[in-house]
Formats: sequence, structure tokens, C-alpha cells
Amino acid sequence: MVRIPCNKGHNQVSKPQVAGVEGFYVVRSILADKTFGITEVANLRSIKSMFLERDRYPLIVSLIRDKDLNELMKMPEGTKHPTFQEYLEVIQFKSQDGLNFIATVYDSIELWQDPQIIDIFPFD
Repeated sequence: MVRIPCNKGHNQVSKPQVAGVEGFYVVRSILADKTFGITEVANLRSIKSMFLERDRYPLIVSLIRDKDLNELMKMPEGTKHPTFQEYLEVIQFKSQDGLNFIATVYDSIELWQDPQIIDIFPFD
């Protein structure tokens, strides 16, 4: 387990790996986004992994906003690019208030690239 200090003196716990996406960087990216006032991340888990196909991203966002995880789970993993690999991970977590969130995470095979949050969606 990795403990990551927050700005307000709280700590949150994250798994070191979330289905191939490093949990430390994901939690750090969630905490950096101040949109929803998230200061702690709990129960972080991956719900879908796929190759990133940018033209499918609007559909993924629509499914998340419609809370249609069943259709999201049915989506194919996508097509692997021949020269570079980009990944999209859809994760679920709870905030310090026990509120549920879904987030999309970008990752690539580039060694210098840490996973980054693309979007965070309230999911209660």
C-alpha cells in the first residue's frame, strides 16, 4: 500500500497498481484536480482497460455520464497502434465523503509518461 499525504493533512491509501496503471500517479493526478474538492481517494479500482482510440472517447464519456457501465464493459479493447501504444483506463473510487466517482486515465508506453487523469465524473 502507498500512503500519499494531502494538502489538508489527511492521508489516503492507494494500491500500487490498478490493472497496469500505477496507483500513485493516478491518485496524485486526482488530488491535483480541484474541481470536486477531493482530498482523499479510497477503494480505487479499474473497471475497464483498453487501447486509446481518440474517436471513441466521446462515446465512452457519454456512457459514463449516462451511468451505463454495462455498455462500457462490452466495448472492445480497441486496436493496438503499430508504432506507439496509448491506453485508456476507466477507474472507480470514493472520495473522503464516501461519494463515488469514475475517472478516465491516459497512459502510454513512453517511459517518461506518468498516467494522467483525463476526466473525473461524479457517479452517485
